[in-house]
Amino acid sequence: MLLLITGVSIALMLPMAKIAVAKGIDPLAYAFWQATGAGLILSVFNLIHGSAGAKLHKRYFMMSGLTAIAIPNAVAFSIAVELGAAITSVYYALPSLVTYGLALLLKLERIQRLRVAGLVISVAGCAWVLLGNQSVAMTSSSINTMLLGLLIPVALGVGNIYRTRAWPKGATPNQLAPGMLMGGAFGIFMYLMLQNRLEVLLFAHTEILLILIVQSLITAQSYLWFFKLQKLATPVFISQLGFIIIPAGALAGVLFLGEQIGVDFILGVSVLFLGMWLANHTK
Repeated sequence: MLLLITGVSIALMLPMAKIAVAKGIDPLAYAFWQATGAGLILSVFNLIHGSAGAKLHKRYFMMSGLTAIAIPNAVAFSIAVELGAAITSVYYALPSLVTYGLALLLKLERIQRLRVAGLVISVAGCAWVLLGNQSVAMTSSSINTMLLGLLIPVALGVGNIYRTRAWPKGATPNQLAPGMLMGGAFGIFMYLMLQNRLEVLLFAHTEILLILIVQSLITAQSYLWFFKLQKLATPVFISQLGFIIIPAGALAGVLFLGEQIGVDFILGVSVLFLGMWLANHTK
């Protein structure tokens, strides 16, 4: 149940981000304020409940923030404008492939034929969804956008491994979640500062502010649950959030944004799910 609730909450970020960006806020600014707001909410929550006395794990917060917040969210919010929330959600199924590949390199897993076959099928399913998408014209720009989206599973896959192996001794999910969010916000801030683009953080649209408040509340709860899952489960299990995010993201895109889901999307996602089931069916 925790996996289901977390996945649905994360999926809701995509349509909300698309709406906010359409109203004029820069995708990086949206990702920054989302993470900052959620981090502050959880920090206040910890102060009220007396659980804020954790050691400042700077390296863990920065690495976790970059791989789970800054990179994937900034990329997802940027490409959702062109590809839509439904298509963007497909990228969240791929971290399990990256996680398994890294686990092999780190010798945390052994090569298993059924799992490898499942991964190949999953990649084929994802390609089917992206290349068969009739709502986006196949131009050099859209292809570059699709390729940019691959940073989402790479960052999340690296983060799945890192957070588990580097989990600070004695730390609780309540203590680590706000640090990760603030670390992600700091990473985005530094990038914008180096690019001399800090002015994009400013906005004057009331509707954007309201969206960010709601988004920050959802994000705060989502990543608190996310860390609870991280402590209880393995990196591979965490990567299965994609199974929830894809249908939830697609449904949100249809309900809130009027996006169209074609036969290619349904068939491609079905193939992707089949591959992921095979990849994770073996022990």
